[in-house]
Amino acid sequence: MIGIQHGMPFVISISLAYWNQKKAITEDVEPQNLSACGTMGLVTVIIVDMSGGLIEASGSSEDAVDSMRQHRRTMRDAVMTFKMAGVDIKLVSGDDDGLPALTAIASELGVYTADSTDHEAVEGQEIRNLSDGELKRRADRIKVMANFHPKDKLSMVQCLTENDHVVAFYGGSAARDALVLKAADVGISDKNSTEMAKKSSDIIISSYKTFNSLIPIWKYGRRAYYNIQKFIQLQLTVMVSSLVITSIATMALGDSPITLIQLIWVNLITWILGGLMLIKGPESRELDALPKAAGNRTEPVVTMGMRVYILTQILYQSSVLLVFLFKGQSIPGINRRVRKAIIFNSFALCQVFNYGNAMDLEKNWSNGGVERKGFLLVAFGTAVGVQVLVAEIWVRLNLMQWGFCFLLAALSWGLGLAMKALSPFMPNWSFKNISSHLRQSR
Repeated sequence: MIGIQHGMPFVISISLAYWNQKKAITEDVEPQNLSACGTMGLVTVIIVDMSGGLIEASGSSEDAVDSMRQHRRTMRDAVMTFKMAGVDIKLVSGDDDGLPALTAIASELGVYTADSTDHEAVEGQEIRNLSDGELKRRADRIKVMANFHPKDKLSMVQCLTENDHVVAFYGGSAARDALVLKAADVGISDKNSTEMAKKSSDIIISSYKTFNSLIPIWKYGRRAYYNIQKFIQLQLTVMVSSLVITSIATMALGDSPITLIQLIWVNLITWILGGLMLIKGPESRELDALPKAAGNRTEPVVTMGMRVYILTQILYQSSVLLVFLFKGQSIPGINRRVRKAIIFNSFALCQVFNYGNAMDLEKNWSNGGVERKGFLLVAFGTAVGVQVLVAEIWVRLNLMQWGFCFLLAALSWGLGLAMKALSPFMPNWSFKNISSHLRQSR
Protein backbone atom coordinates (compact mmCIF):
# COMPACT_ATOMS: atom_id res chain seq x y z
CA MET A 1 0.00 0.00 0.00
CA ILE A 2 2.89 2.35 0.75
CA GLY A 3 4.25 1.60 -2.72
CA ILE A 4 0.94 2.42 -4.40
CA GLN A 5 0.36 5.58 -2.36
CA HIS A 6 3.89 7.00 -2.43
CA GLY A 7 6.29 5.01 -4.61
CA MET A 8 4.34 5.08 -7.88
CA PRO A 9 3.38 8.79 -7.74
CA PHE A 10 6.95 9.72 -6.78
CA VAL A 11 8.58 7.86 -9.68
CA ILE A 12 5.98 9.09 -12.19
CA SER A 13 6.35 12.70 -11.00
CA ILE A 14 10.14 12.51 -11.34
CA SER A 15 9.85 11.15 -14.88
CA LEU A 16 7.36 13.86 -15.93
CA ALA A 17 9.61 16.56 -14.49
CA TYR A 18 12.53 15.08 -16.41
CA TRP A 19 10.65 15.13 -19.71
CA ASN A 20 9.37 18.66 -19.15
CA GLN A 21 12.90 19.86 -18.53
CA LYS A 22 14.22 18.01 -21.57
CA LYS A 23 11.54 19.44 -23.85
CA ALA A 24 12.20 22.95 -22.53
CA ILE A 25 15.88 22.58 -23.46
CA THR A 26 15.59 20.79 -26.80
CA GLU A 27 12.44 22.39 -28.27
CA ASP A 28 10.96 25.89 -28.59
CA VAL A 29 8.71 25.05 -25.68
CA GLU A 30 8.20 26.10 -22.06
CA PRO A 31 6.05 23.63 -20.08
CA GLN A 32 4.23 25.44 -17.28
CA ASN A 33 3.15 22.49 -15.12
CA LEU A 34 4.20 18.94 -14.37
CA SER A 35 1.68 17.16 -16.58
CA ALA A 36 1.85 19.57 -19.55
CA CYS A 37 3.90 17.56 -22.07
CA GLY A 38 2.44 14.26 -20.97
CA THR A 39 -1.17 15.41 -21.31
CA MET A 40 -0.35 16.78 -24.75
CA GLY A 41 0.38 13.22 -25.80
CA LEU A 42 -3.23 12.25 -25.07
CA VAL A 43 -4.88 15.08 -27.01
CA THR A 44 -7.53 14.10 -29.58
CA VAL A 45 -8.62 17.58 -30.70
CA ILE A 46 -6.54 20.73 -31.21
CA ILE A 47 -8.34 24.04 -31.69
CA VAL A 48 -6.08 26.65 -33.31
CA ASP A 49 -7.04 30.29 -32.84
CA MET A 50 -6.17 32.14 -36.06
CA SER A 51 -6.95 35.56 -34.63
CA GLY A 52 -4.50 38.41 -34.79
CA GLY A 53 -1.98 37.66 -37.49
CA LEU A 54 -2.50 34.30 -39.10
CA ILE A 55 -5.01 35.65 -41.63
CA GLU A 56 -3.32 37.88 -44.17
CA ALA A 57 -4.44 41.47 -43.92
CA SER A 58 -4.82 43.61 -46.98
CA GLY A 59 -1.82 45.80 -47.62
CA SER A 60 0.69 43.29 -46.24
CA SER A 61 4.14 43.54 -47.79
CA GLU A 62 5.29 40.95 -50.30
CA ASP A 63 7.90 39.63 -47.89
CA ALA A 64 5.30 39.27 -45.13
CA VAL A 65 2.96 37.42 -47.48
CA ASP A 66 5.75 35.05 -48.57
CA SER A 67 6.66 34.41 -44.95
CA MET A 68 3.03 33.73 -44.09
CA ARG A 69 2.65 31.29 -46.97
CA GLN A 70 5.82 29.47 -45.96
CA HIS A 71 4.47 29.19 -42.44
CA ARG A 72 1.21 27.79 -43.77
CA ARG A 73 3.05 25.12 -45.75
CA THR A 74 4.87 24.10 -42.58
CA MET A 75 1.63 24.18 -40.64
CA ARG A 76 -0.11 22.08 -43.29
CA ASP A 77 2.54 19.38 -42.83
CA ALA A 78 1.97 19.49 -39.06
CA VAL A 79 -1.80 19.26 -39.55
CA MET A 80 -1.37 16.22 -41.79
CA THR A 81 0.86 14.56 -39.21
CA PHE A 82 -1.71 15.09 -36.47
CA LYS A 83 -4.63 13.94 -38.64
CA MET A 84 -2.80 10.75 -39.65
CA ALA A 85 -2.39 9.99 -35.95
CA GLY A 86 -6.09 10.48 -35.23
CA VAL A 87 -5.92 14.02 -33.83
CA ASP A 88 -8.60 16.35 -35.18
CA ILE A 89 -7.65 19.97 -35.99
CA LYS A 90 -10.16 22.83 -35.85
CA LEU A 91 -9.66 26.50 -36.75
CA VAL A 92 -11.31 29.38 -34.93
CA SER A 93 -11.01 33.15 -35.32
CA GLY A 94 -12.33 36.15 -33.46
CA ASP A 95 -11.37 38.59 -36.23
CA ASP A 96 -13.84 40.25 -38.59
CA ASP A 97 -12.39 38.72 -41.76
CA GLY A 98 -15.45 36.55 -42.15
CA LEU A 99 -16.15 32.89 -42.75
CA PRO A 100 -14.99 32.71 -46.42
CA ALA A 101 -11.44 33.88 -45.56
CA LEU A 102 -11.07 31.41 -42.69
CA THR A 103 -12.61 28.59 -44.75
CA ALA A 104 -10.09 29.22 -47.54
CA ILE A 105 -7.20 28.92 -45.08
CA ALA A 106 -8.72 25.79 -43.53
CA SER A 107 -8.98 24.21 -46.98
CA GLU A 108 -5.37 25.18 -47.74
CA LEU A 109 -4.20 23.58 -44.50
CA GLY A 110 -6.21 20.40 -45.08
CA VAL A 111 -8.49 21.04 -42.11
CA TYR A 112 -11.72 21.55 -44.04
CA THR A 113 -13.22 19.92 -47.11
CA ALA A 114 -16.18 21.77 -48.59
CA ASP A 115 -17.97 18.76 -50.06
CA SER A 116 -17.57 16.55 -46.99
CA THR A 117 -20.71 15.80 -44.98
CA ASP A 118 -18.54 15.42 -41.88
CA HIS A 119 -17.15 18.96 -42.10
CA GLU A 120 -19.01 22.13 -41.13
CA ALA A 121 -18.00 25.80 -41.18
CA VAL A 122 -19.99 28.13 -38.92
CA GLU A 123 -20.03 31.68 -37.62
CA GLY A 124 -20.30 32.72 -34.01
CA GLN A 125 -23.82 34.03 -34.34
CA GLU A 126 -25.03 30.62 -35.51
CA ILE A 127 -23.41 28.96 -32.52
CA ARG A 128 -24.99 31.41 -30.13
CA ASN A 129 -28.43 30.53 -31.51
CA LEU A 130 -27.97 26.79 -30.90
CA SER A 131 -29.05 24.96 -27.78
CA ASP A 132 -26.39 23.23 -25.71
CA GLY A 133 -27.55 19.82 -26.87
CA GLU A 134 -27.48 20.76 -30.56
CA LEU A 135 -24.01 22.30 -30.23
CA LYS A 136 -22.77 19.18 -28.51
CA ARG A 137 -24.13 17.00 -31.33
CA ARG A 138 -22.49 19.15 -34.02
CA ALA A 139 -19.22 19.87 -32.21
CA ASP A 140 -17.29 16.99 -33.78
CA ARG A 141 -18.31 17.99 -37.32
CA ILE A 142 -17.50 21.69 -36.95
CA LYS A 143 -14.02 22.36 -38.36
CA VAL A 144 -14.08 26.11 -39.02
CA MET A 145 -15.40 28.76 -36.62
CA ALA A 146 -15.36 32.42 -37.68
CA ASN A 147 -16.24 35.57 -35.71
CA PHE A 148 -16.15 33.67 -32.44
CA HIS A 149 -16.23 35.53 -29.14
CA PRO A 150 -14.18 34.10 -26.24
CA LYS A 151 -17.44 32.81 -24.76
CA ASP A 152 -18.15 30.92 -28.00
CA LYS A 153 -14.67 29.35 -27.91
CA LEU A 154 -15.26 28.32 -24.32
CA SER A 155 -18.58 26.70 -25.25
CA MET A 156 -16.91 24.72 -28.03
CA VAL A 157 -14.13 23.47 -25.73
CA GLN A 158 -16.68 22.44 -23.11
CA CYS A 159 -18.83 20.59 -25.66
CA LEU A 160 -15.85 18.67 -27.02
CA THR A 161 -14.81 17.79 -23.49
CA GLU A 162 -18.31 16.54 -22.75
CA ASN A 163 -18.02 14.41 -25.90
CA ASP A 164 -15.07 12.66 -24.17
CA HIS A 165 -12.37 14.36 -26.23
CA VAL A 166 -9.08 15.56 -24.79
CA VAL A 167 -8.86 19.14 -26.04
CA ALA A 168 -5.87 21.40 -26.62
CA PHE A 169 -6.51 25.07 -27.34
CA TYR A 170 -3.82 27.20 -28.97
CA GLY A 171 -4.51 30.91 -28.67
CA GLY A 172 -4.09 33.83 -26.34
CA SER A 173 -4.18 36.88 -28.62
CA ALA A 174 -6.76 38.38 -26.25
CA ALA A 175 -6.75 38.47 -22.45
CA ARG A 176 -10.27 37.01 -22.45
CA ASP A 177 -8.88 33.80 -23.97
CA ALA A 178 -7.49 32.98 -20.52
CA LEU A 179 -10.73 31.23 -19.53
CA VAL A 180 -10.63 29.09 -22.67
CA LEU A 181 -6.99 28.15 -22.06
CA LYS A 182 -7.90 27.13 -18.52
CA ALA A 183 -10.91 25.09 -19.62
CA ALA A 184 -8.95 23.10 -22.22
CA ASP A 185 -7.05 20.01 -21.14
CA VAL A 186 -3.94 21.62 -22.59
CA GLY A 187 -3.77 25.40 -22.98
CA ILE A 188 -1.12 26.57 -25.45
CA SER A 189 0.02 30.13 -26.08
CA ASP A 190 3.13 31.78 -27.51
CA LYS A 191 5.47 34.48 -26.32
CA ASN A 192 3.47 37.14 -28.19
CA SER A 193 0.28 36.25 -26.29
CA THR A 194 -1.08 38.46 -23.55
CA GLU A 195 0.38 38.03 -20.06
CA MET A 196 -2.96 36.82 -18.76
CA ALA A 197 -3.10 34.15 -21.47
CA LYS A 198 0.45 32.99 -20.78
CA LYS A 199 -0.28 32.65 -17.08
CA SER A 200 -3.28 30.46 -17.92
CA SER A 201 -1.37 28.23 -20.34
CA ASP A 202 0.11 24.79 -19.83
CA ILE A 203 2.63 25.15 -22.67
CA ILE A 204 4.20 28.27 -24.19
CA ILE A 205 5.87 28.04 -27.59
CA SER A 206 8.10 30.72 -29.08
CA SER A 207 5.65 31.85 -31.79
CA TYR A 208 2.84 30.66 -34.04
CA LYS A 209 5.50 29.83 -36.64
CA THR A 210 6.75 27.01 -34.39
CA PHE A 211 3.38 25.25 -34.28
CA ASN A 212 5.08 22.13 -35.62
CA SER A 213 7.18 21.99 -32.42
CA LEU A 214 4.07 20.51 -30.80
CA ILE A 215 4.55 17.32 -32.82
CA PRO A 216 7.60 15.97 -30.93
CA ILE A 217 5.98 16.98 -27.63
CA TRP A 218 2.84 15.10 -28.58
CA LYS A 219 4.84 12.04 -29.64
CA TYR A 220 6.94 11.98 -26.50
CA GLY A 221 3.82 12.51 -24.41
CA ARG A 222 2.28 9.42 -25.96
CA ARG A 223 5.39 7.43 -25.18
CA ALA A 224 5.63 8.80 -21.64
CA TYR A 225 2.13 7.65 -20.75
CA TYR A 226 2.51 4.37 -22.57
CA ASN A 227 5.54 3.79 -20.34
CA ILE A 228 3.59 4.93 -17.28
CA GLN A 229 0.98 2.30 -18.08
CA LYS A 230 3.66 -0.37 -18.24
CA PHE A 231 5.11 0.88 -14.95
CA ILE A 232 1.68 0.70 -13.31
CA GLN A 233 1.31 -2.80 -14.74
CA LEU A 234 4.61 -3.86 -13.15
CA GLN A 235 3.76 -2.26 -9.81
CA LEU A 236 0.27 -3.73 -9.57
CA THR A 237 1.66 -7.17 -10.42
CA VAL A 238 4.22 -7.11 -7.63
CA MET A 239 1.84 -5.52 -5.11
CA VAL A 240 -1.07 -7.91 -5.61
CA SER A 241 1.11 -11.00 -6.04
CA SER A 242 2.93 -10.30 -2.78
CA LEU A 243 -0.38 -9.62 -1.03
CA VAL A 244 -1.85 -12.96 -2.20
CA ILE A 245 1.25 -14.97 -1.31
CA THR A 246 1.81 -13.44 2.12
CA SER A 247 -1.88 -13.47 3.07
CA ILE A 248 -2.51 -17.12 2.17
CA ALA A 249 0.78 -18.30 3.69
CA THR A 250 0.19 -16.37 6.91
CA MET A 251 -3.38 -17.65 7.30
CA ALA A 252 -2.35 -21.24 6.55
CA LEU A 253 1.01 -21.48 8.32
CA GLY A 254 1.08 -18.47 10.61
CA ASP A 255 4.24 -17.18 8.88
CA SER A 256 4.98 -15.42 5.61
CA PRO A 257 7.71 -16.73 3.25
CA ILE A 258 8.52 -13.14 2.25
CA THR A 259 9.41 -10.73 5.03
CA LEU A 260 8.59 -7.03 5.17
CA ILE A 261 12.20 -6.06 4.47
CA GLN A 262 12.27 -8.36 1.46
CA LEU A 263 9.05 -6.84 0.13
CA ILE A 264 10.53 -3.36 0.49
CA TRP A 265 13.62 -4.56 -1.38
CA VAL A 266 11.56 -5.94 -4.27
CA ASN A 267 9.59 -2.71 -4.46
CA LEU A 268 12.83 -0.73 -4.49
CA ILE A 269 14.03 -2.75 -7.47
CA THR A 270 10.81 -2.14 -9.41
CA TRP A 271 10.87 1.59 -8.58
CA ILE A 272 14.45 2.00 -9.80
CA LEU A 273 13.97 -0.10 -12.93
CA GLY A 274 10.62 1.57 -13.60
CA GLY A 275 12.19 5.01 -13.22
CA LEU A 276 14.88 4.14 -15.76
CA MET A 277 12.18 2.83 -18.10
CA LEU A 278 10.20 6.07 -17.80
CA ILE A 279 13.05 8.52 -18.47
CA LYS A 280 14.83 6.65 -21.25
CA GLY A 281 13.86 8.20 -24.57
CA PRO A 282 12.31 6.09 -27.34
CA GLU A 283 13.46 5.72 -30.91
CA SER A 284 11.52 7.63 -33.55
CA ARG A 285 10.55 4.28 -35.06
CA GLU A 286 8.94 3.27 -31.76
CA LEU A 287 7.07 6.57 -31.53
CA ASP A 288 5.54 6.08 -34.96
CA ALA A 289 4.44 2.56 -34.02
CA LEU A 290 2.48 3.62 -30.93
CA PRO A 291 -1.32 3.35 -30.90
CA LYS A 292 -3.38 6.26 -32.13
CA ALA A 293 -5.08 8.63 -29.72
CA ALA A 294 -7.69 6.82 -27.66
CA GLY A 295 -10.43 9.40 -28.02
CA ASN A 296 -12.24 8.68 -24.76
CA ARG A 297 -11.34 10.55 -21.59
CA THR A 298 -13.49 8.30 -19.40
CA GLU A 299 -11.75 5.01 -20.14
CA PRO A 300 -9.56 3.65 -17.33
CA VAL A 301 -5.78 3.77 -17.10
CA VAL A 302 -5.66 0.01 -16.56
CA THR A 303 -6.98 -1.39 -19.84
CA MET A 304 -8.54 -4.78 -20.40
CA GLY A 305 -5.29 -6.13 -21.84
CA MET A 306 -3.37 -4.89 -18.81
CA ARG A 307 -5.87 -6.51 -16.48
CA VAL A 308 -5.54 -9.86 -18.23
CA TYR A 309 -1.74 -9.59 -18.13
CA ILE A 310 -1.69 -8.67 -14.42
CA LEU A 311 -4.19 -11.39 -13.49
CA THR A 312 -2.23 -14.01 -15.44
CA GLN A 313 1.04 -13.07 -13.73
CA ILE A 314 -0.61 -13.01 -10.29
CA LEU A 315 -2.14 -16.45 -10.80
CA TYR A 316 1.14 -17.88 -12.09
CA GLN A 317 3.41 -16.40 -9.41
CA SER A 318 1.13 -17.00 -6.44
CA SER A 319 0.09 -20.54 -7.44
CA VAL A 320 3.60 -21.79 -8.26
CA LEU A 321 5.25 -20.25 -5.21
CA LEU A 322 2.49 -21.31 -2.82
CA VAL A 323 2.55 -24.86 -4.14
CA PHE A 324 6.31 -24.91 -3.60
CA LEU A 325 5.84 -23.48 -0.10
CA PHE A 326 3.33 -26.16 0.94
CA LYS A 327 4.87 -29.14 -0.90
CA GLY A 328 8.53 -28.17 -0.93
CA GLN A 329 9.27 -29.80 2.41
CA SER A 330 9.04 -33.19 0.72
CA ILE A 331 12.02 -32.37 -1.52
CA PRO A 332 15.24 -33.84 -0.05
CA GLY A 333 17.89 -31.34 1.01
CA ILE A 334 15.52 -28.35 1.20
CA ASN A 335 14.74 -27.20 4.70
CA ARG A 336 12.29 -24.48 5.71
CA ARG A 337 14.90 -21.68 5.52
CA VAL A 338 16.07 -22.68 2.05
CA ARG A 339 12.48 -23.04 0.87
CA LYS A 340 11.67 -19.49 1.94
CA ALA A 341 14.86 -18.21 0.28
CA ILE A 342 13.92 -19.87 -3.02
CA ILE A 343 10.45 -18.33 -2.86
CA PHE A 344 11.88 -14.86 -2.20
CA ASN A 345 14.47 -15.14 -4.99
CA SER A 346 11.97 -16.52 -7.48
CA PHE A 347 9.47 -13.80 -6.64
CA ALA A 348 12.07 -11.01 -7.00
CA LEU A 349 13.45 -12.42 -10.26
CA CYS A 350 9.93 -12.70 -11.70
CA GLN A 351 9.53 -8.93 -11.24
CA VAL A 352 12.91 -8.23 -12.85
CA PHE A 353 12.07 -10.46 -15.81
CA ASN A 354 8.70 -8.75 -16.14
CA TYR A 355 10.62 -5.50 -16.45
CA GLY A 356 12.51 -7.00 -19.39
CA ASN A 357 9.18 -8.00 -20.88
CA ALA A 358 7.80 -4.49 -20.51
CA MET A 359 10.85 -3.01 -22.22
CA ASP A 360 10.53 -5.28 -25.27
CA LEU A 361 14.16 -6.39 -24.92
CA GLU A 362 13.46 -9.33 -27.23
CA LYS A 363 12.73 -7.09 -30.23
CA ASN A 364 15.30 -6.25 -32.89
CA TRP A 365 18.22 -3.98 -32.01
CA SER A 366 18.72 -2.35 -35.40
CA ASN A 367 19.33 1.35 -36.05
CA GLY A 368 19.25 3.48 -32.88
CA GLY A 369 17.88 0.70 -30.70
CA VAL A 370 21.29 -0.66 -29.71
CA GLU A 371 22.17 2.26 -27.44
CA ARG A 372 18.77 2.50 -25.79
CA LYS A 373 18.13 -1.20 -25.33
CA GLY A 374 21.76 -1.73 -24.39
CA PHE A 375 21.25 0.73 -21.54
CA LEU A 376 18.11 -1.08 -20.42
CA LEU A 377 19.84 -4.46 -20.69
CA VAL A 378 22.67 -3.22 -18.46
CA ALA A 379 20.05 -2.12 -15.91
CA PHE A 380 18.35 -5.51 -16.24
CA GLY A 381 21.62 -7.41 -15.75
CA THR A 382 22.63 -5.21 -12.83
CA ALA A 383 19.29 -5.85 -11.11
CA VAL A 384 19.72 -9.61 -11.52
CA GLY A 385 23.30 -9.47 -10.21
CA VAL A 386 22.39 -7.34 -7.19
CA GLN A 387 19.46 -9.63 -6.39
CA VAL A 388 21.79 -12.66 -6.38
CA LEU A 389 24.26 -10.88 -4.08
CA VAL A 390 21.55 -9.68 -1.69
CA ALA A 391 19.88 -13.10 -1.60
CA GLU A 392 23.18 -14.78 -0.72
CA ILE A 393 23.36 -12.58 2.37
CA TRP A 394 20.20 -14.25 3.71
CA VAL A 395 20.76 -17.86 2.64
CA ARG A 396 23.38 -19.43 0.39
CA LEU A 397 21.82 -21.56 -2.36
CA ASN A 398 23.53 -24.11 -4.57
CA LEU A 399 23.57 -23.94 -8.36
CA MET A 400 20.60 -26.26 -8.78
CA GLN A 401 18.50 -24.18 -6.43
CA TRP A 402 19.46 -20.97 -8.23
CA GLY A 403 18.67 -22.65 -11.52
CA PHE A 404 15.19 -23.46 -10.22
CA CYS A 405 14.68 -19.79 -9.26
CA PHE A 406 15.73 -18.58 -12.71
CA LEU A 407 13.55 -21.21 -14.37
CA LEU A 408 10.45 -19.93 -12.58
CA ALA A 409 11.35 -16.34 -13.55
CA ALA A 410 12.00 -17.34 -17.17
CA LEU A 411 8.60 -19.02 -17.33
CA SER A 412 7.09 -15.77 -16.09
CA TRP A 413 8.84 -13.93 -18.94
CA GLY A 414 7.61 -16.53 -21.44
CA LEU A 415 4.08 -16.13 -20.13
CA GLY A 416 4.38 -12.38 -20.66
CA LEU A 417 5.57 -12.90 -24.24
CA ALA A 418 2.58 -15.15 -24.88
CA MET A 419 0.23 -12.48 -23.54
CA LYS A 420 1.83 -9.91 -25.84
CA ALA A 421 1.33 -12.21 -28.80
CA LEU A 422 -2.35 -12.51 -27.91
CA SER A 423 -2.80 -8.79 -27.19
CA PRO A 424 -4.11 -7.91 -30.72
CA PHE A 425 -7.10 -10.15 -30.01
CA MET A 426 -7.90 -8.46 -26.69
CA PRO A 427 -10.31 -5.49 -26.52
CA ASN A 428 -9.08 -2.10 -25.34
CA TRP A 429 -5.40 -3.10 -25.38
CA SER A 430 -4.28 0.32 -26.62
CA PHE A 431 -3.34 2.89 -24.00
CA LYS A 432 -6.19 4.98 -22.73
CA ASN A 433 -6.80 8.54 -21.76
CA ILE A 434 -5.98 9.56 -18.21
CA SER A 435 -5.99 13.29 -18.67
CA SER A 436 -9.12 13.68 -16.55
CA HIS A 437 -7.06 12.47 -13.57
CA LEU A 438 -4.17 14.73 -14.47
CA ARG A 439 -6.33 17.83 -14.64
CA GLN A 440 -7.25 17.35 -10.99
CA SER A 441 -3.60 17.99 -10.08
CA ARG A 442 -3.42 21.34 -11.90
